[in-house]
Parts: sequence; C-alpha cells; structure tokens
Amino acid sequence: GWNVAAGWDISGPVRADLLWQGGLYPWQAPPVGFINWGAGPGVAGLRAPFLNQPIGDINATTEWTPGARHITLASAQAFGARWSGTLDRRDPAGNWQFALSADHLAAADLDRWLNPAWRETFLGRMLPFLNPRSPTSAAPENLRASGRLTLDQFTLAPLVVRHLQGDLKIDGRH
Repeated sequence: GWNVAAGWDISGPVRADLLWQGGLYPWQAPPVGFINWGAGPGVAGLRAPFLNQPIGDINATTEWTPGARHITLASAQAFGARWSGTLDRRDPAGNWQFALSADHLAAADLDRWLNPAWRETFLGRMLPFLNPRSPTSAAPENLRASGRLTLDQFTLAPLVVRHLQGDLKIDGRH
C-alpha cells in the first residue's frame, strides 16, 4: 500500500527475505538479503516507467549485501528477446557492471520498447489537451552501467549480424 517508486510495478511470484538494521525506518539503512523473482508457479513481470512494455517471464535472484548488489538473471523476456546474465553494483554510489546475452534483438523492437511516441494513445495524439500524463523519458537520467553484451543475432533491417559481441556503456540518456 505504500508507493515507493511511481510508475514501477512488480507482478507474479516474488519471494523476498530482506533485513534492515540500524535505522528507525527501512529506507534509512540499506537492506541485506535476497529477492527471488519468478519463485514458484507463474511468471514474474516488471513494468518500468521508461519502458513501453513490461519485462516478462523473469527468473532471477537479487542478492543484497552491505555495499553491494548482485543479480543473477536466469531468464527474462524483454525487447523481443530472451535474456540471461549477471548485473553487479559493488558501490551504492557507483555504476552497474553487467554481462548480458540474448538470442536475438531487432532495432525495430528497441524502438517499440523505448520510443516515448509509442506510449501515446490514439486519442492522446489527436487530442493532446485530454492527456493528463506528462511524457516520461526514454531512459532514466541516473542510470549508469557498463559491461559486455552478447547477441546471437542483431537485426537492423535489412542488415543481420550474427554472433555480435561488444562493450556497452550507458550514462543516463547517453
């Protein structure tokens, strides 16, 4: 019942065991423990305010230790692809490090997932004064991450690249 982050939504089976120590309220001290996404029957999903579609079929474990976060992603469906890999954040103020792989990725799917224009409804485009929502950005301003990306296939029509590997750096909206 307490809305911590507007626009974020978790659905499906999620199991958590988190402990906050040293603070009167949970948000005053970082937690220690784990969160299992997709634990049990059903599928877990995540909706983020900067994505047009939810991330689905999530099977992952997030480990929270003092000063560090580690996510082991067994599988997730996002951007039209099946993903797996790891994400690490060793310093709470630092950047995320990742090693992610996907079966296939298409530039057209990235556009459908990230382009803010796809979030507008038909009536919102025709009668913008009736749309009370303010447009959200294509990426969060405070997201900092770098790492390795491996794709079995990347499509930028009409070009198709197979076995693509590379380093990727995300600095907010850049």
